[in-house]
Amino acid sequence: MKSLLYSTLVFLFFTHNSFGQEKAKNHDLRVGKQLSSIKSHTDKSKTVLEETAGGEFTINVHDNKKNLKKYKISSQDAKAFDDYYVSQFIHIKYMMESIAKTEKKCRKAFTLSMRGEDQDICVSEGAKIKKMDEMLRKLSKTIHDN
Repeated sequence: MKSLLYSTLVFLFFTHNSFGQEKAKNHDLRVGKQLSSIKSHTDKSKTVLEETAGGEFTINVHDNKKNLKKYKISSQDAKAFDDYYVSQFIHIKYMMESIAKTEKKCRKAFTLSMRGEDQDICVSEGAKIKKMDEMLRKLSKTIHDN
């Protein structure tokens, strides 16, 4: 009987300690949430639209030499570009014909990421490459207008 009581107390003690601890809160404003990214496989660069915990928006450009350039943009410009990016991503992924799914050996030109979804664009997909050129021009304009 004593061993049952002792076992029960030990069990209750350990379950209380393991479930009773609160997760530490992190209010580090440097941490950002990636909204979207464009990775170019031809020139090995990556461009990321990111929102910080403080509500600021940046466009981070990683070039082929792993250098990082950060461009701070306004929330209006970030929302406008994000809306444009989402519409283009959906159009490219769901409305345009994809050879990346049918061809096993697709040489990637770009990889688009949006909130956990990825889309590869092959070098041979001319219409999608043209859309990407338009998107990159708009992104460049957004960066240089700020």
